[in-house]
Amino acid sequence: VGPVSGNGIFGNKAISAIIQFEEKLRGLSEWQDLCRRAATEEHRALCNPGVSFANYMLPTPNVRSGSVVPASLDIDGHGWDVVPTRMALLLAETHHVEKLFLPTTVNDSSPQPLSASVLRSAFRFKLPCCRAQDSLDQRRVALEEFTREWFTFSTSVLMPLLQERGGET
Repeated sequence: VGPVSGNGIFGNKAISAIIQFEEKLRGLSEWQDLCRRAATEEHRALCNPGVSFANYMLPTPNVRSGSVVPASLDIDGHGWDVVPTRMALLLAETHHVEKLFLPTTVNDSSPQPLSASVLRSAFRFKLPCCRAQDSLDQRRVALEEFTREWFTFSTSVLMPLLQERGGET
């Protein structure tokens, strides 16, 4: 799948570009508002930082005082050094998300460098809709309002950025 130091999708340049683009998305005020409204901290982590292979390639090491060996890694894309691709893949496998990032047809024997279009990231906005004591009408209205909000966000805010980025070479 290519060396980290090369120009392929797992190279420093590509990983940096992916991280910058994802930071741009997460920096959108609409994105931040939706993510802030997530029900729990665990749900907020699914939209910020999300599940991104670039984050696995550039994790932040947590080093305890008096040690030089990281006790753990934060999979956040804010690390100092790109880790070897195999390590990032093993971390993703440990978290059971490896199939999220690459199509099933990609493997170590791929003869050509991978295109950035095959690498995927996932972001999830899991927001509470209603309370158990809300009536069916209240739930329906809340769902309709959120559906309109999501449609506007996805079509007017996200799609233009994704289409613009998709046109870059």
